[in-house]
Amino acid sequence: MCPSPEDLEPSLRHACASGNLPLTTSLLSQLPSTTSLLFPLSSAIVAGQVPITSYLLTNGASLTPLHITQSSLPTARSILMFETFLSHNWDPNSPSDMGSPVLKHVIDDHELVAWLLAHGADANAVPNILDVAAAHASPATFALLVAHGAKIEDSDPLISAAGECENEDEEDSRVEMM
Repeated sequence: MCPSPEDLEPSLRHACASGNLPLTTSLLSQLPSTTSLLFPLSSAIVAGQVPITSYLLTNGASLTPLHITQSSLPTARSILMFETFLSHNWDPNSPSDMGSPVLKHVIDDHELVAWLLAHGADANAVPNILDVAAAHASPATFALLVAHGAKIEDSDPLISAAGECENEDEEDSRVEMM
């Protein structure tokens, strides 16, 4: 007797999270082709398992706004993950489940912001991105957004930067954006 999809799901999620590709492929072969891969894909993304994520996307999984949010978590962030998404027709300007493109959620990661901008992220797809950057990003990231056309109109980075200063070190780093 074959195990039911409900019986295999926890094992599949664990295999995805642990990066066990042989077990993942074996378990998927035992499931009906109509089985949702939403949760196994989430497990792989949150665990930073790029090869498993790529395998699942190649074999019928679909990226959802939830997956985009999960990939922006500090523990899951990876340029390789976002490269995998791009290779499966992801648009860096598509919204996460929080309503904004991923650029807003990774604003504190200069390298990833630079990569996203170089791969089609629109600096103006996030309303008031300069306010967000002034409050949470480095001066270099702020300047990079401006260089990529982020509009200062309707923004008030001075207030955003000043509002985030909790100690003298942060105040010094925010002065450049004021």
